[in-house]
Formats: sequence, structure tokens, C-alpha cells
Amino acid sequence: MDPIAGVYKPVLQLHFTKPKSVMRLDDIDWGGSPNSSNAVPLNEPVCGYQGDGGPCAEGQTVFPMDYVHMS
Repeated sequence: MDPIAGVYKPVLQLHFTKPKSVMRLDDIDWGGSPNSSNAVPLNEPVCGYQGDGGPCAEGQTVFPMDYVHMS
């Protein structure tokens, strides 16, 4: 998605002729926070899809304490 215009636009074009090729049309914006360095997102969330993997399995949080709002 173009973060400025807020619309989706093509960034790659696949050619299935021989030889197969990929043509880059524009930069990919992976989203995320401004300081995320536009990093490619993980294939799976840090705590897994059920929230019981990684640091969450040990009862820890992946968010800094000033981010967590306790009710």
C-alpha cells in the first residue's frame, strides 16, 4: 500500500514466459512503525498465533511496559 496516498498499487510484475522473470515497479512498503526500518514482517507472530509461543510461553510480554495499559 502506498502509505501517503492510502491506496494499493503494483510493486512487482511477474512474467511467466520463458525465461520467467520478475520486474520491480516500485519499492515495497512493509508498513510498521516509522523506526521499523521497513523490515519484512515475520512469517509468524513473535508469540505465535495462539499467543503461547516465544517469550509469551514464559509469561513475558513483547511490549515495553510503558506500552502496556493495565485496567
